[in-house]
Amino acid sequence: MKALRPMVQISKRILGVKDRPKLRDWPTTFDSEQPQFIALVGLSRGGSHFVIDQFHKHPNFLGLNEGVPTYRKIKRFFIDGDFNLSDLEEGQLLPQKDLSAQIKYLITNKLDLEQTVYYQPVLGSRLTHMYCLRNPFGTYLSWCKGWEDFAKRNCDSAIDQTWIDQWYESSLISSLVRYAMFWDEKKDLAVNLEVLAVHKNEGLDPILKKLEVPLCRQVEFVELTNCPTCGEKLAPRESNPGKANQVKALYCPKCDSFILGPGGYNYIRKTDPSQLASWKTNPKTMRLIESYTEFLGRGMVDYFYDEEYLEDRDGGMFSDKFRELMDRLSSRARGGSTGKYKLDNII
Repeated sequence: MKALRPMVQISKRILGVKDRPKLRDWPTTFDSEQPQFIALVGLSRGGSHFVIDQFHKHPNFLGLNEGVPTYRKIKRFFIDGDFNLSDLEEGQLLPQKDLSAQIKYLITNKLDLEQTVYYQPVLGSRLTHMYCLRNPFGTYLSWCKGWEDFAKRNCDSAIDQTWIDQWYESSLISSLVRYAMFWDEKKDLAVNLEVLAVHKNEGLDPILKKLEVPLCRQVEFVELTNCPTCGEKLAPRESNPGKANQVKALYCPKCDSFILGPGGYNYIRKTDPSQLASWKTNPKTMRLIESYTEFLGRGMVDYFYDEEYLEDRDGGMFSDKFRELMDRLSSRARGGSTGKYKLDNII
């Protein structure tokens, strides 16, 4: 492959084909520093689509779809800068923005944590990790619903609940412990879905301040107003007419279709704070509280059970509890003791 590269360059010169602008060409293309990277990590069904959309609306951020960059292009994206700017523009979330000097951060969604950690020593301060934590008990119910739907589509019988429980527990534990192993309080971030869902911009501002970009009240957020396919003006319309779970979503009359984001994310679905605590009435989750309390810590469990996020306007209470969790998990994992959870079961 290396032997072919000179031939490719010679062919391009003969044919007059110009190289497309790459990520490494950002400074000369836009006369500004290349954007820094934020790797948003967390559990599947943990609310990352909602969270990354909140940041993407800010003019200094560009949120990317899952899989951008692809696994085989991660090195080109982070190290070589050999990543087409056109691919970057096409791989962004809606509403699409023009690439410009305004973009200060590129946010990737749920890339493999080991891959991004691998490149962090090279990129240093240019790569920040942000953990997206949704209430673990609500996330568990979302997993159950996801596997229930999967079984209806693809299986002859329901998937064993014990199997789902074990997979979710191992995923939650390994995800948080791996993050704790390299957690850098001065640089790395954590964001709670409930705080952003209830308090919106107030929950974003402390993170924006840490990233040294203008706060929400100082900028104009972008909103999805036109159909990405035909350009027609979008309007709210009731989806699932006649059903109990009827909600409004953006609708294009010309395409006769609803415009939903990655994972079916509804851009305009209103948040009902009472629904964030609906897990407390579900017997599936109540039996997990004692099981997870030792690992998560009583403070973190109480934060969700007592709905403390309703008063946590800037996410400060969550940040304190997450910091305590990271310090405790890191200390226990490195020391080989995790109470009930043995080290070889969580790493």
